Amino acid sequence: MGNLLKNIHELGDNHQTIKGAFFMALGFFCYATISALFKSVEQEYSMLQVVFFRSLFALVPYSVALHMTGRWDALNNPPLIQHILRAIVGVIGLSCLFRSLSLLPLADATVLTFTISLFMVLLSMPLLRERISTRNFLAIIVGFLGVIIVSNPTGGGNIIGYASGLCFGLFEAFVILKGRMMTRTNSNGAIVFYYALLSAVICGVFLPFVWVTPTLKDWLILIILGLGGGLGQYLVTIASRYAHAGVLGPMTYTMMLWSLMYGYFLFEEVPQFNVWLGGTFVILSGLYVVNYERKSSQRA
Repeated sequence: MGNLLKNIHELGDNHQTIKGAFFMALGFFCYATISALFKSVEQEYSMLQVVFFRSLFALVPYSVALHMTGRWDALNNPPLIQHILRAIVGVIGLSCLFRSLSLLPLADATVLTFTISLFMVLLSMPLLRERISTRNFLAIIVGFLGVIIVSNPTGGGNIIGYASGLCFGLFEAFVILKGRMMTRTNSNGAIVFYYALLSAVICGVFLPFVWVTPTLKDWLILIILGLGGGLGQYLVTIASRYAHAGVLGPMTYTMMLWSLMYGYFLFEEVPQFNVWLGGTFVILSGLYVVNYERKSSQRA
């Protein structure tokens, strides 16, 4: 009987893990889709205007989730300064992401987003007072070597695009770590809601100075950009409830598969050899870091 109960318990754990992996993959499918949609806009817009729409319409799925769970009270008494700081850094980071997407092939820009996990380890030292093991540090060096290979600085690539993608990785890592720190006093719902709300407010202040009236097609794309980004963030948040980082980390790289597909079929982009090689370095180093952190947490 004891073995039977143990097997049932393990089956339940596996079911939850599969559910978490599914939600994570679905969330990054949303991210890849909105990235591809952004590259299809007809006009050139200020990055602040794009981030404004991305943040404003992300509030829709967040609000629906809060309404369905009846957790509006979670928004009471927020540590506003911390939310504002996180939103400012997030606005800068998203601006860098969209600049990278506008200047680079979709696969190249996507590879650069995978540096988030590497920057998270580096930033954990000043933010969380954590130490980096020698193995993790070497893995990070390998990852950034992969970034250099992808950017191919001697091959006449768009350095601004690659630098923007790298900056997004840094700023987004800060946003994620800051969010983790804030979970001690805030619910996940409050963290994502105020992030989107304050980001929209910050961009809205500058909107009159950078506004370009979108075409009908671009209106639709910009609205979907926000809805899809909000839905993706919500799915990723749900995934974290069902599975640990060792399972969820590798699922983030499914975004590369979607990006390759969108790039080929929508924009006739075929990644060069340096993107495949450098991307492999970045992904393998990220997987190593995630797996090492998972084993370290289990030992603790």
